[in-house]
Amino acid sequence: MSSGNLSVQLPDLVTISSAFELRANHRCKPASIASEQWLRDSVPLGSAEQSIVHSSKVGLLAALCFPICDTPQLRVAADFLSLLVFSNSRADQADDLAGCGWLDAPSDLGMGWTESFGNHALFQHIIPSIQRLHPTDLWCSNFAESVRSYRSAQAKIINMEMPSNLDVHVQLRREATGFRMVFDLMELVNDLKYPSAERECGEIRDSAGSIIAWTLDIVAYTARPYEAKYNLISFLVHNNKLSVQGAMNLAAVHIKSLFSKFAHAERSLLAPPPGPSLWNWWGSPARPLADETADNVRAYVQALRDCVAGTVHWVYETELYFGQKGEEVRSFGWIFLNYGKTLSWTPGTI
Repeated sequence: MSSGNLSVQLPDLVTISSAFELRANHRCKPASIASEQWLRDSVPLGSAEQSIVHSSKVGLLAALCFPICDTPQLRVAADFLSLLVFSNSRADQADDLAGCGWLDAPSDLGMGWTESFGNHALFQHIIPSIQRLHPTDLWCSNFAESVRSYRSAQAKIINMEMPSNLDVHVQLRREATGFRMVFDLMELVNDLKYPSAERECGEIRDSAGSIIAWTLDIVAYTARPYEAKYNLISFLVHNNKLSVQGAMNLAAVHIKSLFSKFAHAERSLLAPPPGPSLWNWWGSPARPLADETADNVRAYVQALRDCVAGTVHWVYETELYFGQKGEEVRSFGWIFLNYGKTLSWTPGTI
């Protein structure tokens, strides 16, 4: 099939996510400039990767996902997300873990995050920046587990250990995006603690990660449909015997369901306790007295909302997926699939 023979209408991701406020960090420009210069000077990128450092607008992604942190923390976020973009692109083209960037590919069971990242061609360069944020031992332990999950997902995809169950496949794609690591970084730069004792927080985090995985796979599929064999849209096309448009429509249904699941868990987590309550003069129930745990939970959930809203809007701003037609795609949703066309850049899952 030649390029341009098939057009599809993408899900209206902006409208679907409209309940999540889009916020932006006003420190975006200096952090982006510094991060782009660091990538060019200090990270061993290929020529194709170097050519899209600026047009990828990853600094904007960082500013949308981390809207309240200070410039040093935002810079770390921009650097890390940039490395993740290139790491995921390499993984999508890799035949083994070495092709993903893992240098010696030993078993990383029991490794700390610094040892794991030290064994990666790209992520080794972010170690000092993260260490300067003085992570706690608990954070380091959680982050090490997230790094292992990321690598494990890459290994399963390379070994073609692809689940036939959609829910399991979504979980695999969620881990392969690397956003579990991003959520850990979110805690560090925003001085948050993951509320592990609250079951709903796990549901909310998983829902956020799954929304991001669906979003990224939808837009990545449009750029290289024939090479998107592990993509969630490809999964729906082949396993559900759907047309590409049918798969896009079903993807929208799943994303809407995940937003509803997020909202339900959020209400369960943050709703006032049952029983008698005080009422203010306007007839509204008084909110329970906030304590440190409640404040942390609210801030954590808001930070997840920021990551979701930021990613959804960024995919139309970056030139990785739609080139310079992002605004047109955002407005109308229609796009011609890129069948058979060779690109110097592989968009990947982020």
